[in-house]
Amino acid sequence: MIRDYKIALITGAGRGIGKAVALRLAEENIKIIGCSRTKNDLTKLRNDLSKINDQDHKLISSDLSKSLSIKKLISIIKKNKIWPDIIVNNVGGTLGYNNPLGPIEEWKKVINLNVEV
Repeated sequence: MIRDYKIALITGAGRGIGKAVALRLAEENIKIIGCSRTKNDLTKLRNDLSKINDQDHKLISSDLSKSLSIKKLISIIKKNKIWPDIIVNNVGGTLGYNNPLGPIEEWKKVINLNVEV
């Protein structure tokens, strides 16, 4: 089936850069699959997206630092057959690890979150 619109998967879509990207892509009539840990941020995003276009955006509250959440996200995408054309990996952070000389295990978690997810 050929669609007349694109779909974008955006992680960290609840606020900041992720939200700005979601809103800008929506201006191009792109359907948004947005992920954020905070449901309240997603509610605000849904309201803002609905003012821009009438796509059936899919907003998912999920903590992608947990492998079960990643599986849940993939399951939702497959179940709803909403294959993204665009992926914006905006998930990130330090997970509260701020010591550059801290244990390597902590920094491996940070690398996993920012690069491997």
